[in-house]
Amino acid sequence: MDWRFALPAAGIQLATISTYLSYFANREVLPLKLMAGTALLAGTTAAFLLIRNLNVLSPESRDQ
Repeated sequence: MDWRFALPAAGIQLATISTYLSYFANREVLPLKLMAGTALLAGTTAAFLLIRNLNVLSPESRDQ
């Protein structure tokens, strides 16, 4: 496991769980805008890390 993905994964989980808790409790547990921003930042970070890792591991990048 690549531990660099742990923080983005935790951010996505936090945003998801808080949104579901707000829905089931019928009240805002954490501000929705804050959790949307957290999910966006975490998803963007995960995508960046994934693309960077794929570029490093691809055979074409080793030939150059």
